[in-house]
Amino acid sequence: MAKMDGKKSYWKSSTVTACPPISGEPEQIQMETLSAKP
Repeated sequence: MAKMDGKKSYWKSSTVTACPPISGEPEQIQMETLSAKP
């Protein structure tokens, strides 16, 4: 759970700072969410 919390915090920070993700995970999650939505 701590790992998930950290990930969420990082994603939120990335979105707030509008900085490019270093690991490129936040972007992938967003893409997956968009793809998952019909």
